Amino acid sequence: MHNYNIILADDHTLFRSGILALLSDISEINCIHEAGTGKEVISLVKANNGNIDLVILDLKMPEMTGVEVTRYLRKTYPEIKIIILSMIDQEQVIAEMFKEGVNGYLLKNCNEATFKEAVRDVLYKGFYFNNKVLSIIKRDRNTGKNQVESNIFLTNREMEVLNAMFQEFTMKDIATKLNISVRTLEKHKAHLQEKTKTKNSLELILFAIKSGLLDINILIQ
Repeated sequence: MHNYNIILADDHTLFRSGILALLSDISEINCIHEAGTGKEVISLVKANNGNIDLVILDLKMPEMTGVEVTRYLRKTYPEIKIIILSMIDQEQVIAEMFKEGVNGYLLKNCNEATFKEAVRDVLYKGFYFNNKVLSIIKRDRNTGKNQVESNIFLTNREMEVLNAMFQEFTMKDIATKLNISVRTLEKHKAHLQEKTKTKNSLELILFAIKSGLLDINILIQ
């Protein structure tokens, strides 16, 4: 059983209360801190010595914007995962936030099940892509200017691991599906990250999509 520490940041108290109730339903979450400004997020992270697993963050925040907070966290606390929860649905903004290193992007009008799925995916897998985000990545890739060229050779097993990483919930689930141990799986993942020069699951999956190693047409349901 995991005991995750979360920061929920939004300057609207009533909206924050509703999201707080949804997070309280997720048994894996141990502690939820609330912030009303971008600077409060930074203060909470520092007060917890960086021991925060996930920040759920609005883009439009007083004092520091969600973009500024994201850039600070990526530079100073790169292991902290970030979900943007915003009313902004512009494709360019969503694409840019993934380039900034966020792990997921949700619109505030998403349903409760989607929100909980996204939180669990980010906590366990390190990323959450819905169909809208996958479509944006596909269009971004097809423009050519942002396409990642790859001459990397992956073994059949590495391709199986890559596909399973996108589809399955946890490392244990992936290992069970592939009939290998978690330790062996971690070695495959390390080799994949070494070959692709990526640092984590999010970067690896984004690289795989943009380079064509993962078939995005299959991923979009």
